[in-house]
Amino acid sequence: MLKQKELNAYITETIDLAIEQAKNSDQNYINGTARPLEGIPVAITDLFCTKGILTTAASKMLSNFIPTYESTVSHRIQDNGTVMLGKTNMDEFAMGSANITSYFGSSSG
Repeated sequence: MLKQKELNAYITETIDLAIEQAKNSDQNYINGTARPLEGIPVAITDLFCTKGILTTAASKMLSNFIPTYESTVSHRIQDNGTVMLGKTNMDEFAMGSANITSYFGSSSG
């Protein structure tokens, strides 16, 4: 995740959560209860609400918003065993295609 600093790919990193989820995935494989997407690392765009995790939609207006609910899309992929690395940068409110309007700066690559 060090390269992400240079790329500005993530608005929020969820390293502690990812480690916890990865340990749970390991245990599920050991127990024979692995789910369809078990252990696959994912990044969720910062447009989708993630309960208890900063969700900004790349906007200054939401720069401190921590939702009390989970979006359907993030719930479904996490419920199937993914490991969430963080929330990715994007154009503000998803109004663009080149990631140049993010309050947190554009991504580069």
